[in-house]
Amino acid sequence: MYRIVQEALTNCARHSEAQSVLIKLGIEDHRYIVHIEDDGKGFVPSREARGIGLIGIEERVAEMGGSLNLNSAPGAGTKILISIPLR
Repeated sequence: MYRIVQEALTNCARHSEAQSVLIKLGIEDHRYIVHIEDDGKGFVPSREARGIGLIGIEERVAEMGGSLNLNSAPGAGTKILISIPLR
């Protein structure tokens, strides 16, 4: 989890030009929930355009049996929602 949040913050610092980032961590329905949202410039999240950072996040989430939902659009910031089962 730490590395996932770290990579998301690194991506934000390198690419988003955000003024603020919101991170929420919690447990719901026997799952860890990680919500990361920035107010940056956003991007079009096509599969082909994903860099090493997002690919690494996706791989880490998949290794833990979790799911990742990425929402972004130019001018609208980026929102990442990760759900990972408790073990």
